[in-house]
Amino acid sequence: NRALALNESYTTGDDEISHTTFCVNLGYGIGAALVMGERLYVGASGTSGEIGHITVNKDGPLCKCGNMGCLEAVASGEAIARQARDAVSNGIQTQMSQTANGDISKIDAKMVFDAAKAGDHTAQIIVNLAAEYIGVGLAMAINVLDPDRIVLCGGLVKNGDFFLDKIHTSVQKHKMKQAGRHVIVSPGTKGEYSTANGACRALANTLWWQRKLPV
Repeated sequence: NRALALNESYTTGDDEISHTTFCVNLGYGIGAALVMGERLYVGASGTSGEIGHITVNKDGPLCKCGNMGCLEAVASGEAIARQARDAVSNGIQTQMSQTANGDISKIDAKMVFDAAKAGDHTAQIIVNLAAEYIGVGLAMAINVLDPDRIVLCGGLVKNGDFFLDKIHTSVQKHKMKQAGRHVIVSPGTKGEYSTANGACRALANTLWWQRKLPV
């Protein structure tokens, strides 16, 4: 996530370097990183950016980190697929069961989004709830950080405006009125190799700061 953020921070809509970029990866898990100017912020303990482990539903499911109702536990790709499998297991009628040929283990996040786009009520509920929770998490980040830009990356972002518009609506509903007045929320632009490119940039910058690269 930090490598991804460092790579994405160099591109804005007007090709200028954003002063503060908060990059959020929405995929199998959820994580984030903050770039201030051209420097990656790691925090005093080196653990900054764990937006996936903020509590958005205190009565939610147990997260892998040991807390209850973390954003990752209710809105990641893994969580979306799990909720769909649970719905089918509980006998709820949904086209996802037919698409998976009755094999619940085959239901993944992509299948849930495809069903939601096709009008499946159960899938739509799951997707809408995930977008709502992600919006809550981003609103918290905006209230605390007031960044210039929030970049959304990861597999879930491939669903385009169908998902991003729902997230934007949730952000506007939950953030403070005066917070984030100038923030730009947009999908990433660097493609599937963004993390690898960002890792190379992070390594190069680290070596430069340590004066281990030739001038």
